[in-house]
Amino acid sequence: MSDKYLRSVKSRWFDSNINQKLDVMNVTENTPISFLTVKELKEILSTVVQPAETVQVQTNNPEDYAYGYLGLRKLFNCSHTTAWRLKTTVLKPAIIQHGRMFQVKKETALQLVAENSKGGRRG
Repeated sequence: MSDKYLRSVKSRWFDSNINQKLDVMNVTENTPISFLTVKELKEILSTVVQPAETVQVQTNNPEDYAYGYLGLRKLFNCSHTTAWRLKTTVLKPAIIQHGRMFQVKKETALQLVAENSKGGRRG
């Protein structure tokens, strides 16, 4: 068989197959949904429903958070008592509490401490 013959057979088969599908696609308002194929249903829905805009979701990087009192102690290089005091006062807006566990947004915590610092020891 020559390539020319195969190409003509393929094109005739393809053309006739498309025509058959188009003939089958006689969908009216009374056609039950159960008689539609997935492709036909998608085509109908795409004409009715506009595609939604894609929304970019910001993923939270685990390195952007300090976890628990140990994380606060490492972030501010302070004692456990000082970390507890910071958590209960200055850092409340930066804390996300999950039951007994909590996490602190590092960037926000550093800004809050900088805004509320008095400038030194006992000063």
